[in-house]
Amino acid sequence: MIQRYSVLYAKVLRAGLAAIMVIAPFYAPLSVWIASHAQHFDFWKIWKEFALTLLGIIMLSFLITHHKFVRRVLHNRLVIIILAYTLLMLAYAVYDLLAERVGTEAVIYGLVVDLRPVAIFGVAFLTFAIAARRKLAGFPWRKLVLIPAAIVIIFGLLQMFVLPKDILTHIGYGEGTISPYQTIDNQSDIVRVQSFLRGANPLGAYLIFIVTLLVVMYLSDRKRRVWWGVFTTGAVVLMVGTYSRSAQLGLILSLLTLVFIYKQRFVRRHLIVAGTVAAALLAVGAVAVVKNNYIAENFIFHTSDRSSSSLSSNSERLAAMERGAKEIIKKPLGTGVGSAGPASARNELGEVRIAENYYIQIGQEIGIVGMLLFIAFNIMVAIELWRRRSHQVAKVLLASLIGITFVNMLSHAWTDDTLAYIWWTLAGFALAPLLVEAAKNKTSKIKSLHSGK
Repeated sequence: MIQRYSVLYAKVLRAGLAAIMVIAPFYAPLSVWIASHAQHFDFWKIWKEFALTLLGIIMLSFLITHHKFVRRVLHNRLVIIILAYTLLMLAYAVYDLLAERVGTEAVIYGLVVDLRPVAIFGVAFLTFAIAARRKLAGFPWRKLVLIPAAIVIIFGLLQMFVLPKDILTHIGYGEGTISPYQTIDNQSDIVRVQSFLRGANPLGAYLIFIVTLLVVMYLSDRKRRVWWGVFTTGAVVLMVGTYSRSAQLGLILSLLTLVFIYKQRFVRRHLIVAGTVAAALLAVGAVAVVKNNYIAENFIFHTSDRSSSSLSSNSERLAAMERGAKEIIKKPLGTGVGSAGPASARNELGEVRIAENYYIQIGQEIGIVGMLLFIAFNIMVAIELWRRRSHQVAKVLLASLIGITFVNMLSHAWTDDTLAYIWWTLAGFALAPLLVEAAKNKTSKIKSLHSGK
């Protein structure tokens, strides 16, 4: 009876996670469209968090009735660090509310964006461990990721070459919701493509993962290489249209990681050559800017003589990171959940503090300990993905994690719901065998003891 219910739990949870992944790239337009008809935009922005909470409650009910599974889970290092990070975040949030250190709305929003990665990973990690133990059919993760991605890319390319820049205003984008388009340093003639995501930078970060997956598919599926090549080309062109330098550099790092995974000896032999080529490209870019090349200035440095912005995005980003780092040094215990990052815009008890670095943001909110816990969690995930790099999903996740981590050092990429939900769900799926392997090892040890070996 218990086993039958385990299968039911696993099927329901997997279906819920699959739905979240499929809808993830369309969260922004769906939220805006519904809000334009039903009002209360903030409520509709967090409807997927309600869905995640429901999945968490279902998982909790399973854990309450499966004590052996819980004991095994609590011995896993990833679970331990997730619990430590979550409990610390919640403790800070309670204190912030009771001491009125941070506004209520900012605390709630801060909890949502800060706990989203670990929460969806935790649910997925446990769900797929249960599914693997009950030997359920495979999870169609490629289709769940690539079919929505194809729609995002096609619409993005239409935005880039055909559609008017304000096309999204027709479904409610605009003042009070999400800007229908972005430009570089207020230059109206250079529009950054955002497709269905919340902006150009979130689209760029999302495309790091998608392009990495497409390259792996191209290398592994010889029969359909032409189609994968076309798909990949479209995604790369769209990446260029985002003008997101951090994402473009992140993609390069991701692809270099893929090369390292596939051809480690080749990378080691040609590391000097690769470094020389990279230096040459940087030199060409610098020369282009010195010669006042308009396209190069905007594409590489996001600034030019024609800009109407008083400060370039480069100087603003560097200044923001410097301020954030100094604040952590000055206040190593943090200033509260929601006191920094995007959530701080809702903090009526303090100022807006955008560090342009996700890890610094965590340090600003819950201190050095909280920041180190989250960084340690990322490192542990990367190590486990490396150990499983022979599996396609682990290979893609590991390579894209390198690129996305770079982006998070220049922005707040993990606060974007699309990327967070898709990437961390798949990370949970890829690493779920950890729990299954632990159970098998324990069983084999017990059998060995009983047999006298």
